[in-house]
Amino acid sequence: APSFGTRESAHHMEDKIGELVSVLGLDSKAAKILLEASGGNLEMAVNMHLEGGGPAPSFGTRDYNKTYEEMHGVRAPIPQTQGVLIEEDQSLASRGKLMRSRKLPQTVYDPTQDYSSQVNSKTRELAKLFEPPLDLMFQGSFDEARHVGREQKKWLLVNIQDSKEFASQVLNRDLWKNAGVKDIVKKHFIFWQVQRITDGGMRFKQLYHITTFPCIAIIDPRTGEKLVCWNAMGISEFLSAVQEFLSVHDMNTVEVLGNKVNRVVRPL
Repeated sequence: APSFGTRESAHHMEDKIGELVSVLGLDSKAAKILLEASGGNLEMAVNMHLEGGGPAPSFGTRDYNKTYEEMHGVRAPIPQTQGVLIEEDQSLASRGKLMRSRKLPQTVYDPTQDYSSQVNSKTRELAKLFEPPLDLMFQGSFDEARHVGREQKKWLLVNIQDSKEFASQVLNRDLWKNAGVKDIVKKHFIFWQVQRITDGGMRFKQLYHITTFPCIAIIDPRTGEKLVCWNAMGISEFLSAVQEFLSVHDMNTVEVLGNKVNRVVRPL
């Protein structure tokens, strides 16, 4: 297996180590070992720390097991994997090809889970840290959000998330919890956030040809036109981009992007 250094720049690795130190409260040495054991996957590293369910690392296993024992007082658990069943008469070559184990999907915040019932306090705390901005979110369909946007003369701000992408989790933890971001969103937008795997998320992806997640888009609620589309953004970058957008777009004007007001996108 290739070494971690051949896949990630030293600077990028340092950023990820800093993220683990910030989120999990580890020291830099333990964070580095954990990150190496997860193959450089930041979200997987977080889950390995919380649940011990990471994939079998191709390097650094001994160091990781030792560090895990030091931090948790127990032996590091055997990674959770899943395989493919094969017929007994298949050749050994085919069997080796088919029996590729892979890590079961995990996420820092799983929208299908009820974290209030979790016994592990650290799991509850991290879930709270990464939970969606329920106080900002419109509760309803995309078409209903458009209708409210037309009535209130507000733009439709859409965030399509992928819970398996750590960048989506970071948006919930940092961007949508920022007071300045909340103020500008509440004043000028109807905020609609869904997971990409939901019906609404998949239809939005198909209609607007979204290929990268997380997606942050501004939709004209009158026409359904996608006016801008961004991906992962920091707080200052988002505020700057939104202020620039608002400086050139006005919901009180009839003309939108060169008199395209008659171009209507069908509802989801």
